[in-house]
Amino acid sequence: MRWATNTLLLTVFLLVSNCCEKTVDRSVASPDSRIRVQFTINKGIPCYSVHYQGTTVLSDSRMGFRFKELPPLEKNFNIIDIQRQTFNEIWTQPWGEVKDIRNHYNEMTVPLQEKHAPHRKMAVIF
Repeated sequence: MRWATNTLLLTVFLLVSNCCEKTVDRSVASPDSRIRVQFTINKGIPCYSVHYQGTTVLSDSRMGFRFKELPPLEKNFNIIDIQRQTFNEIWTQPWGEVKDIRNHYNEMTVPLQEKHAPHRKMAVIF
């Protein structure tokens, strides 16, 4: 009976911990929130989509590289981390129609690593 009780408690614990698992936001939006880029890993393949004012303008698009003398760098990836930053500055140009230029953006960097050898890494920056 004790074994059954322990098994039941362990099962409940595992179910609750999986249900409460924190989901990671893999999107970044422009400062005015009109443009949003969503990043996903679909069966190990990095993909992204772009949305403008809630409308999808570019649906899931695969990412990767194919090299002439090396294996392709396009699948079997894990996300290592997600880093974010916001940048906002105004700089003055010496000529042109507009004197002061605002450089304001949100950035998301997604470092990836292959699951299998040779375990190459790449970082995608949006």
